[in-house]
Amino acid sequence: MAKSCESECNKLHESRERPGQLAQILVRKSPIERREIREKYMAMYGEDLSNLLQKSTRSEAGVLSSVGGALWLWMLEPIEFDAVVAREALDQHSSETNYRALVEMFVGRKSSHVVMIKQAYLKRFRRQLDQDIGCIEPPHPFKKVAQEWELWGI
Repeated sequence: MAKSCESECNKLHESRERPGQLAQILVRKSPIERREIREKYMAMYGEDLSNLLQKSTRSEAGVLSSVGGALWLWMLEPIEFDAVVAREALDQHSSETNYRALVEMFVGRKSSHVVMIKQAYLKRFRRQLDQDIGCIEPPHPFKKVAQEWELWGI
């Protein structure tokens, strides 16, 4: 796949402003192939393909196109995806915090997975997830979960 991976990366780089063409290239790829393409793209162009997809698919209003947004999220590893979902759930620009998404994510994951989500969140957003949960306004019972994580070292 090495040679075809380089070819795919070149096609992606040339098509980076056209979400439809990006989708045609990526839609038939398995998770392993997407990971290999993402790694090769980073080696070839010095930029994370998922970040490129996120940037290049925003409209002038800053909103992700549906195709571009789907491609960007699809290229993420599962832990990174969970970190992005957590950030979106906590986004203060929306009218309300999405507690359901947060509870569903953290109740349905092993504690080791939660630790990795917190690490991915810190790496991607340069913020502590449990502190962001603790800053929810107005105060909410979900803050107690973040406090419990700290007590248990999760």
